[in-house]
Amino acid sequence: MKTVTTLTENVEKEDPKWPDFTGQLTLERDLFDVGAWINRVRSTNDPCIGLNLSLRRDRNAERIGVTLWQKKNRNASVMNGYSAAKGGATDA
Repeated sequence: MKTVTTLTENVEKEDPKWPDFTGQLTLERDLFDVGAWINRVRSTNDPCIGLNLSLRRDRNAERIGVTLWQKKNRNASVMNGYSAAKGGATDA
């Protein structure tokens, strides 16, 4: 079974604790509410997107939290080496 969900911007957000994006996800026969936040990683202060899944019919169920994406700063020399390895130009 293939499941696709779309997160839409939460335009009614009035509290910082509310998710920036919301949606629903069906896995097997279970319906989950999905919330996503644009946030920062506590230890590094890097931007990230956090995702939270909660089973719709059971508000007391454990919530599953995941960091979906985290921006990492990359050293220019590392990126130049990657570009050169791929056949691109470097700034050297």
